[in-house]
Amino acid sequence: MLRRIRLEARLTLGFALAMALLLATMATVLYVAIAAVLLDEVDTGLRERAATIQTQLPRTTALAPSTALVERQEAFAQLVRPDGTVIATGGTRNVVISTADARSTVRAHLTTRRLPGVADRARILVVPTSSGDGRVLVVVGASLADRSDALRMIVRFFLIAGPLALLLASAAGWLVARRALATAIANERRFLDHASHELRTPLTALKTELELAAVRPRTTTELQDAVVSAAEETDRLVCLANDLLLLSRARAGRFEITRQAVSLRALIDEAETAWLTRAAACGVTITTDAPDVTVSVDQMRMRQLLDNLLDNALQHARRSISVRAEVNDDHLRIEIADDGPGFDAHSTARAFEPFALGGLGLSIVQTIAEGHGGHALIETNGPVGGTRVTVRCATR
Repeated sequence: MLRRIRLEARLTLGFALAMALLLATMATVLYVAIAAVLLDEVDTGLRERAATIQTQLPRTTALAPSTALVERQEAFAQLVRPDGTVIATGGTRNVVISTADARSTVRAHLTTRRLPGVADRARILVVPTSSGDGRVLVVVGASLADRSDALRMIVRFFLIAGPLALLLASAAGWLVARRALATAIANERRFLDHASHELRTPLTALKTELELAAVRPRTTTELQDAVVSAAEETDRLVCLANDLLLLSRARAGRFEITRQAVSLRALIDEAETAWLTRAAACGVTITTDAPDVTVSVDQMRMRQLLDNLLDNALQHARRSISVRAEVNDDHLRIEIADDGPGFDAHSTARAFEPFALGGLGLSIVQTIAEGHGGHALIETNGPVGGTRVTVRCATR
């Protein structure tokens, strides 16, 4: 339980840090975007005011005290000669641009700086133009106090809403992590229960053979039979351990395949030969169809895949199993079908999960197929029953 709580805490902390970074990034982007929009609005207003003043210049160089154009401590305007002499002013009694600035101005430009008598910083637009008295500079400006107030409100909003949103997101993340871990732990426990059961069966049989051999004297034949039986159970244990190891490596991303040139027909024939005796004992026939071509696959893993598929088919077949293989567009397709009762939709959907159909066989098949850049699919052969497993693998 303590381990689970620590894992939940780490997941929640990681989620909270990611959300904090995301919220900080969003807040920064939004702040910069709004600041740019507000500044653009101020600049647009300055250009409109400068244009209005320019339309009056051919008639007069006086600035009428219009509140639409000049607001004390909020906006101002001046007409300045190129030598720095102020012709007219409104909204401020201070010199807005220096003589050096006036002489160097050849095109319209915007600046931002502090001016006495103007709240906050001032945004200033200087536009060279001509009037009836010659060349003059139209200087208009506006306080950025309203923009600064708006940006401060945004900052306060993020300082209050940000931690609240982070807290709510972290709580939601904790709930999600808790539920996800509960599901994962349940699956892990189920997997361990199934694995323990699978291991217990051969271990119990092996222990029984050894105990019986020790209880009373036995003939050489009886001892040989006991050793053979014990060896078979040991083989089952080794196979199960190898399967569990393969799945563990696959889950950890450490499952690798080693490709080599392999005869497809020989691979299929060898698998068929290995299972003919058991099939005959079950009254089942195996038919195969594979082209005589060379494919690039992991021979050991592909043989394991075929063995698992044939083992699964023999557990359900009534009379026959068919194995077909073909190569198309750098892909190998293997299909194994049986005439058994088939599976219901629920079992088919979970067929490749460990122990879903009673063992690890189909899980190993899917793992090997995915290791070859492919996948496996299981289907029921319609109303007549039977199961068909199709494996598709890349051959390079």
